[in-house]
Amino acid sequence: MPDDCNPYPPEAWEDCGLRSFLGIPSVPVLSPVALLPEGEGLFQTAEQLQHMLDLTFLPEVVGLEVIPKIGWGWSKEPKSIKCAVMYNTYMTEVEKICEHGMVMVYFHGKRRCVPIPLKLTAKLDKNGRAVKRRERERNDDLLCAEALEKHTDFYAITDDKEGNAARLAYLRREAARLRAAQERSKVGDENVPCTEPGSEGETP
Repeated sequence: MPDDCNPYPPEAWEDCGLRSFLGIPSVPVLSPVALLPEGEGLFQTAEQLQHMLDLTFLPEVVGLEVIPKIGWGWSKEPKSIKCAVMYNTYMTEVEKICEHGMVMVYFHGKRRCVPIPLKLTAKLDKNGRAVKRRERERNDDLLCAEALEKHTDFYAITDDKEGNAARLAYLRREAARLRAAQERSKVGDENVPCTEPGSEGETP
């Protein structure tokens, strides 16, 4: 009997539980930040942004189409702009450490507001960084990057009804392999057969 108070189907709960078991994070939301020539903006390269924010990764640089006449705090509005792309969680840090304008661009087929760093307002440490990332945060970044690389097939699955079924099948297979490996580790027997999804003891 369905639970009217539960908006999620059983498959969604299973998906969530298996992701947690396997350590597969949700796909991080990506956001661009503008890179401008020297004298026009605070950051010219992705390397400068990486150093200033103490990032564990080098942001990807892309060229994005600017939506005309929708810019704030920036007198020069070209047809395209060079941007560094990073996880959305870091965008608040960019906005905290500097004065910035905004410009509207097309990013992954959608309209997005992009901050244009203009002037540094935060104090720098002796290493020239405005943000010092804690060791736990740096480790979390690395673990997320490793998971994204390890499970590229999972993240490539389309986000639709058929894709949802395919993702759940992928999670079940990987969970079965991991449980079998854990069992082998417990008994010290490399000949323990791998349990496949749908067999006895597995969640349907």
